[in-house]
Amino acid sequence: MLRFENISKRFGKHVLFEGLHFTTGAGCVALCDETGSGKSILLGILAGEIDADKGEVWLGGHSLRSAPIEAKSALAYIPDDCMAYSGLTGRTYLDHVAASRNTVVGAQTLDLAHRFGLAPHLEKQFEQMSFGTRKKFFLTATTVGAPAAIIADDPAGSTCPRVPCWPICSNSWPWTARSFSRVPIPRW
Repeated sequence: MLRFENISKRFGKHVLFEGLHFTTGAGCVALCDETGSGKSILLGILAGEIDADKGEVWLGGHSLRSAPIEAKSALAYIPDDCMAYSGLTGRTYLDHVAASRNTVVGAQTLDLAHRFGLAPHLEKQFEQMSFGTRKKFFLTATTVGAPAAIIADDPAGSTCPRVPCWPICSNSWPWTARSFSRVPIPRW
């Protein structure tokens, strides 16, 4: 599902991480470390949003370097800031995700949108939504199609506590949490 080898990133002379490698199949993996350790940078690299200085990433068996369209179509990515599509409405964003995965927005996705209380926000642009509402749209989009990998940067951050995020890991979804691993970023 997700594999990366020899991932390295530096900013000037500061080495953020070097030589990271990991392989996982189905299941949930959590990247746990303190604030400022580089988790969001690493997740952005794994999602193909940030360039690594070195290394290779595979999503659903496709290389981000040699087959980026296929790799990204196998991915559902929830960034920390969720403002990449500020001009799109919630509905347009879900349709955009569906088109990128060669499918349509189905009943399961719309059901989750309603359970998250997103119905009144479907026609609003992302720039008009709260951070938590934008995050819920990205969470909802993970149910579009059948992504082989889901990369989520603080997926429940700033979502309303009245609407729990736990249902997305229940057995009723196309992907389930079969295993859970905590993967700390090594200190160099």
